[in-house]
Order: sequence, then structure tokens, then C-alpha cells
Amino acid sequence: MNWQRAGDLGLWSSFALLVIIESGARNDPYWMQAIFLAVLAASVLLRRSWPIIGLSLVITTQVAILAVNLGTTNGVQIAMIPAISVLSYLSTGRR
Repeated sequence: MNWQRAGDLGLWSSFALLVIIESGARNDPYWMQAIFLAVLAASVLLRRSWPIIGLSLVITTQVAILAVNLGTTNGVQIAMIPAISVLSYLSTGRR
């Protein structure tokens, strides 16, 4: 494993930890957590070659989460917000 992939794994694991902690606290189903983790993995992998597509994946997922959870009493998941922030910062240098 090269250093770039190790960095990608570290970035994904830090984002995944936030999602797992928050989704576990809200008792989200496991399939929903798996979708969130898969989207994060895809966006971290795409951030080098197609950074805008990787960023748009995370933003689209967060918008869908907000649309579904806005009228409920479950609260709103904000664990994707750090991923949006970091990936938007990383995508500015690779346009």
C-alpha cells in the first residue's frame, strides 16, 4: 500500500467514525449506515481523479438526508458536514 492510499484510508476512517457514532446514537438501520459509508468511500476514492464528482456525491447524500429527516423527530444527521468541508477544500486545488 502506498502512502496516498494510506492517507485515503485514514481520511475515510475518520469520516466513517463520525457517521457510525452519530448513526448509532440515532438508531439508524444498518443498511442506511452502509450506504453512508459506501458514499464516503466512493467520494474519498474519487477525490484525486474527479474531485467535483466526489464532492457532489457527499453533498447530494447530505441533501437527501436532510430532505428525509426534516419533518421527523429523529433529529438531523450532520456527520457528513465535516466530509463536505474537507472534500471541498481538497477539491479546490485539483480542478
